[in-house]
Amino acid sequence: MLLGGPASIFQALGIWAHRLRANDAIIAEASSLLAASDPQCPIEKIHEIASAVLLKRLGLIKVVPNGESHALTLTEKGRKILENRAK
Repeated sequence: MLLGGPASIFQALGIWAHRLRANDAIIAEASSLLAASDPQCPIEKIHEIASAVLLKRLGLIKVVPNGESHALTLTEKGRKILENRAK
């Protein structure tokens, strides 16, 4: 982080403190959520919010209106990943 990233140690510490913490369970849930978001996954069906945040931060899903609520759907980047995983 310090070599090609932030200009100071304080910026590096700030970035490090706010990074997403992911473990095997969150990654597994994110994988399931990614598949469930094609074509849409209602937000009420999200079991682990951290997995949705991870996918959103990676640019793989986006939030769209769904009647009175919202749903998750794939971005183009997320769709490409699912297509490559199916091969």
